[in-house]
Amino acid sequence: MQLVGDNLELYAMPPQEREKRKRELNLLETLERLRITTETQLPPQQFLFRMLDKPCFPRGELVTVTGKAKSGKTFFLSLLMGMGCLQHAASRKSPALGIERIPDAPLKVLWFDTEQSRHSTLEILKDRIVRMVSDFPSELFDVFNTRSMRWNEREQLLLTAIAHSRPDLVILDGICDLVADINDGTIVKPVVEQLMATAQEYDCCIVCAIHQNKAADDRNPRGWMGTELNNKSFEIYSCELLKPQMIFSVEQTNSRRYRWDGNYYFLVDEQGMPHQADVPATTAGAADGKPQKESYPPMNAKYASWQDGHVKVDIRNLFCDVLKNGARYYSDLQATAMQLLGCKDTGFWNHLFNQAKKEGVITDGYNSDNRRIWKLQQKVTAQDLPFTKDESSDAPPF
Repeated sequence: MQLVGDNLELYAMPPQEREKRKRELNLLETLERLRITTETQLPPQQFLFRMLDKPCFPRGELVTVTGKAKSGKTFFLSLLMGMGCLQHAASRKSPALGIERIPDAPLKVLWFDTEQSRHSTLEILKDRIVRMVSDFPSELFDVFNTRSMRWNEREQLLLTAIAHSRPDLVILDGICDLVADINDGTIVKPVVEQLMATAQEYDCCIVCAIHQNKAADDRNPRGWMGTELNNKSFEIYSCELLKPQMIFSVEQTNSRRYRWDGNYYFLVDEQGMPHQADVPATTAGAADGKPQKESYPPMNAKYASWQDGHVKVDIRNLFCDVLKNGARYYSDLQATAMQLLGCKDTGFWNHLFNQAKKEGVITDGYNSDNRRIWKLQQKVTAQDLPFTKDESSDAPPF
């Protein structure tokens, strides 16, 4: 009877007042749906991964991954995608990577790549992610490369893909390509708000990759888009490539729930496969009182020394000792060199190996079995053996 009375009262009003009252009633109904009280019942918040013993990457939320160019953002996202689609519950935790997928069942993954070429996206999928997962479930993995599309088409394509695929994990690499101007708040804010609503509606975690500002000491994500993501993201992660170790560092710079106690480190071996790395040692503070970046743990002083805050490795001396008895296969060359140097980081070894090739210290060839071997260049003679600062090869500065 009350409803009938309300309707009679409503239709007794003048048309303009009646429309105003209808809008008000609709808003009141919406507010009731949105009301939170102490009696509100909600399911527990679910997280997709556990890293450094903390749950992370929650369903229904935005997560931001930032970093300079070539800082490991896409590689880090590849680790998440690979761990997410592991099929067997028993293998959902990787000791080599230090990442655990929390749900027993494999995740449905959607990778929406806006930045890289189709060849690069395919290469990462086939040569990195698939190689991480021996029983790769292609039916659970949707990959779209949208670099050829216009910015004003990509957002609707992404929303359509999410609605159709119903993924658990969405990798948006990168979010800035959904707008014409990352500094225009009038177009940036609606995009971020739409992604928040979509993550909640489809109960998925949307991970947004965005570059940091170009200045070396500015780690803020770029533009108004970066500011919005800083404000709206549940978690924010910052990627960095540490030199000279060639170790990737992932720092959790913000979280609304579980905070990491330290950083996550990983390196990439000669075959392009990732492995979790130990926490690098730190050097003493600089003269100005500012902490320096992580340094590689102490190595054999015969080949390595610290000069002006940089680690310097005498590459000629090292490789002459390694190859003094003749040519070696690559695996033997690597193992012997790392043992002599006292280096446990294959990422740093890769740098030294490439530097030795670049400087003409070593060259490759083939033995009688047509197998590839590595040997000293003829120009490297016994007179090159003594260690001198002038001949020392510099690893990249901090």
